[in-house]
Amino acid sequence: MLEGKSIVITGSGRGLGRATAIAAARAGANVVVNDVDGAEARSVAQQIIDEGGSAVASTHSVADPDQAKAIIDLCVGTFGRIDGLVNNAALVVNVSAWQTTAADIDRLVDVNVKGLFYCGVAALSAMHLQKSGVVLNITSRSHIGWPEASLYTATKGAVVSATYSWALDMAPFGVRVLALAPTAQTRMSGERTSDSDPADIAQVILYLLSDRASALSGQIVRFSGDKLSLLSRPTYDDPAVVREHFTPEQIADALENDLAAQRVLIGVGSADLSTIG
Repeated sequence: MLEGKSIVITGSGRGLGRATAIAAARAGANVVVNDVDGAEARSVAQQIIDEGGSAVASTHSVADPDQAKAIIDLCVGTFGRIDGLVNNAALVVNVSAWQTTAADIDRLVDVNVKGLFYCGVAALSAMHLQKSGVVLNITSRSHIGWPEASLYTATKGAVVSATYSWALDMAPFGVRVLALAPTAQTRMSGERTSDSDPADIAQVILYLLSDRASALSGQIVRFSGDKLSLLSRPTYDDPAVVREHFTPEQIADALENDLAAQRVLIGVGSADLSTIG
């Protein structure tokens, strides 16, 4: 499915990244196995080579702009081009909103947001010149709201927003940008038995990177092992109340009465906060 394509997968020393790297190589791709854990990255790359595949290890950090660019340069320098980037590297911290520390913010933003942009910009710079390629950003369904994970969910919300805008920017150049929100057993999720096997999720990633998915760009794909879906198009509802000017009383009446039915439940669990307090 990916015969002859050159793919970069960040955070691919273990978990979903590892499963994707191995599956991509078995599907015929040249793979850059990136992970800051050098031993893990080299182990995965060696496994691919031992199986007769093509791979090179990268121990660069996505959180550093020069190192992130070096990951993409390694792919182009070794294999001649870059056909796909899987922005998979990420960190998670689960704490209540008021317990989030400055150190937590720096760590997660550096990897989950800056890292995604550093790698993405470097890859898109090469792809727009060759007028082809796919960037697949790994997000999480938690970006719509998850308790005790506001920092992580905010970074994954940034991933979704970047995906939409990158897709619009790159469409004229024939470059596709998508995001996948999986549920996988990874180093972040621990041993949750409800998660699906990374090897199964890797198959979705292979399809999205392949030419068969050429009609898909700007989409957020959700996969949980036995369920596959797309995120509904984000949009603001047309206003149900129109006034030339709004007084505070009219605003209150509109939000409490006319627009009450349009108030949405929030979070993965669809919580109703209308009766808070």
